[in-house]
Amino acid sequence: MRISDRMMQMNTMAGLRANLARLAEAQRHATSGKRIERASDDPVDAAQAMRMDGQLSGIDQFKRNAVSATTRMSTETVVLKAARDLLDRARKLAAGVSSDDPNDATRQAALREVGFIKQQLVSLANTSVGDERLFGGGDTQAPFQANGVYGGGDTIHDVQIDENVTIPTSHTGHVFDSAFASIVNLETALTSGPATGVAGAVQPLASAGQDLLGTETETGARQRQVNDTVSQLGSRQQLLMDRMQALVDADPAESMLKVQAATQALERAYAITQKTMSINLTDYLR
Repeated sequence: MRISDRMMQMNTMAGLRANLARLAEAQRHATSGKRIERASDDPVDAAQAMRMDGQLSGIDQFKRNAVSATTRMSTETVVLKAARDLLDRARKLAAGVSSDDPNDATRQAALREVGFIKQQLVSLANTSVGDERLFGGGDTQAPFQANGVYGGGDTIHDVQIDENVTIPTSHTGHVFDSAFASIVNLETALTSGPATGVAGAVQPLASAGQDLLGTETETGARQRQVNDTVSQLGSRQQLLMDRMQALVDADPAESMLKVQAATQALERAYAITQKTMSINLTDYLR
């Protein structure tokens, strides 16, 4: 009969401990504001929350990639615009030459300035973004020699900005082929050709400028695609965050009701324990 009493007492204490655990859990959720803090709280919803968290991490990476792409393309746009301005200046110099004498002061001044323009064009074409050459085609060394000859690679820098969405973020140095060819053509005409030869260099310079403008326009279209994708990523990210919050966060009112219910259950368990325990603690532990 004593064993039966002890078993009853042990069951009663186990029930009391279970009610204490439920109250502690309810208080934990109410304090943290989270319904799910560990997988054991709700294995199914916890697994879903983990999947959402992985998707959010992927979106963050895509957005970082988009920032990198924007930096490269914005820099490329600035460089191409500056290069077009240089070609426009060279074109105006060519249009201003009227003398057939290569030693004419105006022609000599124009030749010196065209040489300076070529140096600036080489510098622009060798622009770096971080540790990479923007127009290097994958090469890290300066792709253009001082004479404007391209020695870079043919690799295009691609960036993934979303699932199944990868865009090129730069061009190789070949986009400057017509620019340098037109500058060299003008230098040759200024050095030894007649005025008509210098005038003939105007159109190639204009055409080279249009080539660069075409590349600039293409880059602008890619930038708009990146901007649109980033906007879509932001919307998807917010939707996932809202869904995850609804899944993981605890409703404050519901949490307080659970705490109250757990408290009342514990109080009832204490009352039952007092009635059930027929021996004192010393006798129980003996």
